[in-house]
Amino acid sequence: MNRVSSSSPIALLFFLFCFLLFCLNAFRPVHAELSGMVPGRGADVSRFADNSVEVGVSRYSDQLQWSVLRYNFKPVKRLAIYVDISYVESFNLPLDSSQVADFAGTGYGGGLIFSIPEKLNRFDVAFKGTFHQSKSGGQVNQLPGASNAQQEHLELDQSQWSAGFVLSPIDPLYENGFSWFANLSYVSAQARTERIGTSPFRYSTMVPYRGDSGMATGIGVVQPYKRGSVFAGVDWLSDNALLSAGYRHVF
Repeated sequence: MNRVSSSSPIALLFFLFCFLLFCLNAFRPVHAELSGMVPGRGADVSRFADNSVEVGVSRYSDQLQWSVLRYNFKPVKRLAIYVDISYVESFNLPLDSSQVADFAGTGYGGGLIFSIPEKLNRFDVAFKGTFHQSKSGGQVNQLPGASNAQQEHLELDQSQWSAGFVLSPIDPLYENGFSWFANLSYVSAQARTERIGTSPFRYSTMVPYRGDSGMATGIGVVQPYKRGSVFAGVDWLSDNALLSAGYRHVF
């Protein structure tokens, strides 16, 4: 396998991308990848199976958690595509300065991973792009003591896209296949809550919940196991960690 030095154009592009993201976003918050998971594998797509499924769970701070079912397929040697469906739960999300609500619903999305032909010295590099969206329902009571206090129906819409790089060693750390992966990406998230009053008048207002852009970084490990592999990782997003773990089964 050919190696190229870290001074190659791809290597320079990778480090320039990392530097720009840090400069532009080091002091801006960004929030968890909605209904997705950590990469869970190395960056050499040519080693991926043609078809596989994953199940996993993710948790971000004490406000968001989700379980994921993912299907992966590889149409060509250096490109993998995946689709996700998830069950998303959100807790104690602020509606205004004095109200919070819990939500539960479904999410969907997907992404692609493309191996960059040139390599850093001793490392594989891949580009990764994702998009996820979820729609959840919830209930909240108006402030105690308010006149005509009625229960409201709520809908929470969240969406997020990201683009960045995955990095992993060309050779595993141990003969049993145990290895690590790291990722760095630019993330843009949007979310809003729709409140629908039921009495005495029906009304609808949009309440901004959470939306921002910034840098996300992460690291994880992967271990071959039977007809697949297990993986776990952590992404640093704003002031909290996104914890994720799962199992991939290869066909």
